[in-house]
Amino acid sequence: MKKFVVVILIIMTCISMSGISAALTNTFKANEKTLDATHLTTIEKTYPSTMDQLKKSVYSYLNTDENPYCAQGEHIEKTVTAPWIQPTSTIFEWWIRLTYNGQSFEKQLDISINDFQQKFLKHPYYCEDAFFNIDNDPEDDIKVSFGFYWETILNIKTHSEYKSLEDMVRVRQINGGPSDIYAGLEVWSEIHINWGLVGESSQDVSFAPRNSQITNTQIISHSIKSCSVFLQLLKQKIRQTATLEFNLLHRLAGKTLNTPYSSTLQSQPLLDPEPLQTDNDYFAVGVGYRTLPGEKIPLYVEKRFAFAKENIFSPTIFQQVMKTEPSGVDPLELIYGFRSYDGSTNALKYDIAFSVEFNPFVTLTTQFIPLGGFIYYNFDSASQHSSETKITFSSDIHLGGGDGVSLSLVFDKIDSSMAQAGRWMSFGLRRDPHGFDYESSTIFNVAVIVDSPLFSQKVRINGLPQTLSYTWKIFDDFEVTFVQGELFYVNVRGYADVTMSSPMNEIIVYYPKLKDPNAADVPFLKVNNIPSSRKLEAQATLNIQNGSMLRIDADGYVDLTKSGQLGGITVYYPQANTDDPPVALMRVPAGSINSQRVSAEATLYVDVDNFSNINNYVYGKVQRQADSNFNEMDFYLPNIAIPMVQITDIPANAYATGTFWWNQLKGFGRAERSSSGGNPDPVHFNLVFDSLTLSDVFSIGDGHIQTDFRIADDGYFKFDTTHDVLGNMFSVGNAATGNSLSIGASTVSAQNFEANWGLNTTGPQPQIESLALTGSLNALNDFVVAIAIDGDVVDFTGDWSLGETGGFSIDVEQNADIRIDLIHLDNYSGRLDLNGYVILSNALHYDMSWKWKQGESLEDPGYFKINEGTNQPNLKEISFDFIYKDESGQDRWGADVTLTNFALYICVKWFWQGGFNIWPVIEVSGLLYLNVLLNYNWYQVWPQL
Repeated sequence: MKKFVVVILIIMTCISMSGISAALTNTFKANEKTLDATHLTTIEKTYPSTMDQLKKSVYSYLNTDENPYCAQGEHIEKTVTAPWIQPTSTIFEWWIRLTYNGQSFEKQLDISINDFQQKFLKHPYYCEDAFFNIDNDPEDDIKVSFGFYWETILNIKTHSEYKSLEDMVRVRQINGGPSDIYAGLEVWSEIHINWGLVGESSQDVSFAPRNSQITNTQIISHSIKSCSVFLQLLKQKIRQTATLEFNLLHRLAGKTLNTPYSSTLQSQPLLDPEPLQTDNDYFAVGVGYRTLPGEKIPLYVEKRFAFAKENIFSPTIFQQVMKTEPSGVDPLELIYGFRSYDGSTNALKYDIAFSVEFNPFVTLTTQFIPLGGFIYYNFDSASQHSSETKITFSSDIHLGGGDGVSLSLVFDKIDSSMAQAGRWMSFGLRRDPHGFDYESSTIFNVAVIVDSPLFSQKVRINGLPQTLSYTWKIFDDFEVTFVQGELFYVNVRGYADVTMSSPMNEIIVYYPKLKDPNAADVPFLKVNNIPSSRKLEAQATLNIQNGSMLRIDADGYVDLTKSGQLGGITVYYPQANTDDPPVALMRVPAGSINSQRVSAEATLYVDVDNFSNINNYVYGKVQRQADSNFNEMDFYLPNIAIPMVQITDIPANAYATGTFWWNQLKGFGRAERSSSGGNPDPVHFNLVFDSLTLSDVFSIGDGHIQTDFRIADDGYFKFDTTHDVLGNMFSVGNAATGNSLSIGASTVSAQNFEANWGLNTTGPQPQIESLALTGSLNALNDFVVAIAIDGDVVDFTGDWSLGETGGFSIDVEQNADIRIDLIHLDNYSGRLDLNGYVILSNALHYDMSWKWKQGESLEDPGYFKINEGTNQPNLKEISFDFIYKDESGQDRWGADVTLTNFALYICVKWFWQGGFNIWPVIEVSGLLYLNVLLNYNWYQVWPQL
């Protein structure tokens, strides 16, 4: 191949718009090597796989026939209804009902009031049995043990104890159990109790140890205190006539509520104070569980449901406890209900229902505080489960005060650090904006997905701190629009705001919930290594238009404030098929800035059936507004693993953009930066699609650099800068066709500079026939230019510096001569005017240098030199005039040179010392005419007079 080195072409480096990040020493050693086609065609053509992947993804979107996402407010809150048997009751009733394989088996328990008070109420964990035969064989299949007693609820967070009533049900398979253990089973225990039956017993209850047995002596001693139904009713009527109850006096005395949120409760006015219960008021408690058809019926289940606060119209706290055998294997749903009635009217005054769903079941105690809607989860050693566990707690207050909630937690595991006695967590939910307040006994290194019907999307947290206040929202401008086969548009914007006691590992905010509840959730935003406080906003837009050409527009941004070191950020595309893996739109690797906004956009305009269509183009842009630099940002097309737009080492307040019409072999790149300090920072910008690349590496302090280019026989590059750009290396190419252009320089400073060339590509190796330079150029130092057409390469190197002191050099090696035209070149000052042309031999070195000044001594003269580095014949013809003007625009210094067919060495020096001194040293072989303008006066130097 031929080698061609021209300092002037380095100007093309300015065409690049993005990056000096590579070390200058490596970039500019390129002067020492020969570029050939092997350097530019080694990239394997990837078009079929890349385009096929993109087409698959795009048509997946375009084939959408319905919006898979729920609209804002479209998600339905879960309604929990307990399967009550009796809407009202007499003084005392107890029912147990089993539903198996679509059939119900119901029993009213034969328990006397005396036995209930003396055996059950006063002896925790005392129970009696009922037996059920629920299949076709003659033997009983299920034993139900039941109990109801006074207990205490301990809020382990506040260490507060509450006197409570607890309903216990144990269900055990016997005689081999039912014939079909996958037929589905619902067990429901329902007890209706007059408050007068339990109110009196609460004054002298004796708490027996857990699982203790009650002796006959205890039963006899308690039976002496028993009364008939008639006496109980009479006593209720008498008490009802009392004008003041103890509880009323208690309130008038100013006693406060003994709850973990007493300060919250006292700060809120009681707009509708709850009535105090009387002895003829009554309540109902229901406890049960269910397995759906297809789910295995457990061998053993124990359920306990308790409520605290003796005022049955305003319970303070509820507690649910559940154990089963086996544990951690099969799903299970627990059902609880509580109702209270006005005894004088039989009117329902308070009605709450609970559902706790496990998949699979693990041992867990839940507590619920109605006022504020706080949920507690208490763990113990039996809670441990090594794989994913989903727990959904739902409470629905149909009547009465308080806040019903529904919260679903999906743990990736419940490890040994969590599954310990005394370990707990609590959630208080917020509706708008979506959020929750979380507290726990300690830091849990587990991941959990938090979901609620109150929220329009889910959130996943990995590594729970001890306290966390978290809000997030998808804004109301969330939109999905589609015309099947023609258009798919989605826009989503949202934020996450966290304040916590310690850093957490990861947060994922999902797209709005899907209409199909069984579909996999689609992540929208993921943030890693989160400091103790942060607010982060993100946006993603995808617009696909399909016509004679396919157009894909994608854009997004990330805007954040934080404290401390920040991890990586990923914004994801929405998914047309939720079974597909998540597809990244934008990635920002870990950085160390406190606040920033980084945005990116990309466009692909392509004929999917003709990659060679001349209208095909790719466009990318990155912009960043911040108070400091950060490392990298990557922006992707759907389902393409290599980022389409990538920028690294990004200065604050900067942007970069580029466009490439790959079949017209033209495009542009531009970068800008606004910096108060103006210190150059390195930038690396890449625009990539399939075998197409546009890359720029440079350092920029303040201002801009723009490069326009065309790779062709009659191609060009242009560049424009506002200040010096350092270490610029620009390249663009199509590895599939072998067409490329690369330009590198250590310094670029130009205004509207343009280099046009003419190549002869008819031979086996392209030849440069002409090169024309126009515009304003101050510096193009240490440049390297390589042009490849169909894989064949022409390259040249050199150096250019214009000014009072400066010069340029050119090195060329090829088979044919080259003509370079210099057309009114000047520099920023406007005082330089250079015109003419140079016809260079096919192998040459040519240099010029000058120091336009009035020399003051022999050691410090002014000078003008040609070919100081060689005196070998290399010039066919040179003809130009070179003028340097003074401040008033008068011609002061200059030279008029014509050279033909010779080797040349010229060195003219001058200085003023007792008069004007000048001496030329000239070695020529050929014909030379040289006149010089020295301090306003022209002198003929050669031929000598």
